[in-house]
Amino acid sequence: GDIYYVDNVLGNDETGVANDPTQPFRYVQSPASELEGVIGLVKPGDFIVMRDSGTPWVDVSAKNRFLQFRNVTGTAPTGEAGTGPITVIGYPGENVLIECQDNTACGIHGIDGYAHPQDANWISIANLRIRGGSANVNDAPINLQHRSDNWRVVNNELFDWDARDQDLYDEFGNQIAWQARAAGLVGDGTNVKVLG
Repeated sequence: GDIYYVDNVLGNDETGVANDPTQPFRYVQSPASELEGVIGLVKPGDFIVMRDSGTPWVDVSAKNRFLQFRNVTGTAPTGEAGTGPITVIGYPGENVLIECQDNTACGIHGIDGYAHPQDANWISIANLRIRGGSANVNDAPINLQHRSDNWRVVNNELFDWDARDQDLYDEFGNQIAWQARAAGLVGDGTNVKVLG
């Protein structure tokens, strides 16, 4: 498949070119639309390679998280072009850090496979670091959701997730923090492998 390099400092979605590390794209998934950024370009067998620019990734997509696989899926690999998993990977040897933002779902997520069985299958996530942030982050760093089949989650570091055991309220009765509602890696599917 093709390789889409993404850089949160040097990248530009207007000038990004597939398979060219000197012309990276800016967004994995854009704040403007769930199918803008490279997620709207990838096909089965393609790679999204995130770079470490020295600045943590703090993007919040149109789906209120870093990335959600809606209307996107890989396929079983057959050796033919246009088949295989979609891979999101940190550039080898670099420290690619996603920093979760308050009041978001953060993370990398599948979709409800009961409602959308054609989406979010054959996905590989590798070599990323995802920092949880405050208790206002309300979902897991990696969440397959339901019936996300054939995922590979390899060599990722998921850390600093605020796991409160109760909701918190301010002096006016407004909820300001939520109890933990998801672990580091959650969801279900068949033929899922978590390694490293």
